[in-house]
Amino acid sequence: MKLGRLLAEANAGNGGLALIGGEAGVGKTRLVQAVAGDVTAREFRVLVGRCYEIEAAPPYTPFVEILEGVLASALSPEAFRELLGDDAPEVAKLLPRLRRMFPDIPPPLELPAEQERRYLFNSLADVIARTATTEPLLLVFDDLHWADEGTLQLVEHLAQRLPGLPVLAVGTYRDTEVTPTHRLARPLENLLRQHLAEQINLQRLPRKDVAALLRGLSGQQPPPALVAAVHAQSQGNPFFAEEVFKHLAEEGRLYGEDGLFRDEVVIAELDVPRACVSYSAGVWSASANTGAERWPPPLSWAGPSPTSSSKRSASCRPMPSSTHSMPPNRPG
Repeated sequence: MKLGRLLAEANAGNGGLALIGGEAGVGKTRLVQAVAGDVTAREFRVLVGRCYEIEAAPPYTPFVEILEGVLASALSPEAFRELLGDDAPEVAKLLPRLRRMFPDIPPPLELPAEQERRYLFNSLADVIARTATTEPLLLVFDDLHWADEGTLQLVEHLAQRLPGLPVLAVGTYRDTEVTPTHRLARPLENLLRQHLAEQINLQRLPRKDVAALLRGLSGQQPPPALVAAVHAQSQGNPFFAEEVFKHLAEEGRLYGEDGLFRDEVVIAELDVPRACVSYSAGVWSASANTGAERWPPPLSWAGPSPTSSSKRSASCRPMPSSTHSMPPNRPG
């Protein structure tokens, strides 16, 4: 597994950046969660920064959340202040409340715009490097397709420092949204061309893996008819496959009185809501626009959870007849 190799290299002091791409619901965030749970046992510190689909989002939001995670896990405010060192004035630009916590922080240097930005980037990279001196880090940048330009530039800058640090950074993004004019397109191309990142593309599940998913959800071997039907309806998208299964189970239409699967399960007879059907005639369903990639963050992830206005939880439940399908170029 490529992520496993990258983690081992980061643990040995040779970090890097992995970029995980795929459509909504294909399992990018869940994969990172699984890795995060594993590396926590290896004494990595997991810090997560998220990008949000909101207008006029504050710049550098993922880095703000990562810094808030470092502050929240610090042994004491004094220890965090010591960690910041001479970079405190720059970090305080992203976390203004630090000036209330630490009145000794001097004002930032007055520099030309381009030089000021580079000074900020160097300071943040230095703070991350010092944070990694006590334990290796797994930095997660979730939903980079929604990142602002400053965040993407800072990720590029940080990627140049990672090979000498015990830090693995992992970014997720919806490759279906990254057109040639998308602001992630250029940084993605630069990072890959300069060999500063490794790309991981997640694909939909084949039928045998949908069978394994249903077996894991139910604790028993699913009948071939159910596997075929769920795979056909979800087209192998893990999120939709799971939501179709959950809906059918909640409707009481999967199991017989003995608690075992019914011999024959036909999706068309079970009234699967339109919101659970992933694609039809080349269009995304309504559920594909509800943030299907979002899974509940594990307890070890630092930073605040998304607000209801910025991330909408997905649910495949019966939808009113007025629900509209979304065009294929607007995945969730």
